[in-house]
Amino acid sequence: MTTELRILNVSSPDVECGIRHIEHAPEVCFLLDLAIGMRGDERSDLFGVVVCTPLGVRLLPSSENGTVSLRGLFVFANFSWNLLWKTLDGVLLECSAENWVTSVELLQRYFRWEYEAMAQQR
Repeated sequence: MTTELRILNVSSPDVECGIRHIEHAPEVCFLLDLAIGMRGDERSDLFGVVVCTPLGVRLLPSSENGTVSLRGLFVFANFSWNLLWKTLDGVLLECSAENWVTSVELLQRYFRWEYEAMAQQR
């Protein structure tokens, strides 16, 4: 049986007026926090992704070698809320696995997980 994933909450510390007010802007760059859990369960873990457009990428800090990010970054040629939701739905479908642990491992391909530092220390 596959664990069906769902988004329980969406927020952004970077957008004062609310993330739903961003639509078709040429320069977009914000952190999106997603509370993701299993369908039928109110528990969730927090996952983060930076959402931006090519013009918005220049607002991101780069590492010493000039790399912006290798994970946790969605770049949209033309940002729209509908396209973001379709992308998120596709990721959740792809990451739904036989159990929560495996689903979290798959989700970490796309997002930064709130507990990843603790998991790496084990």
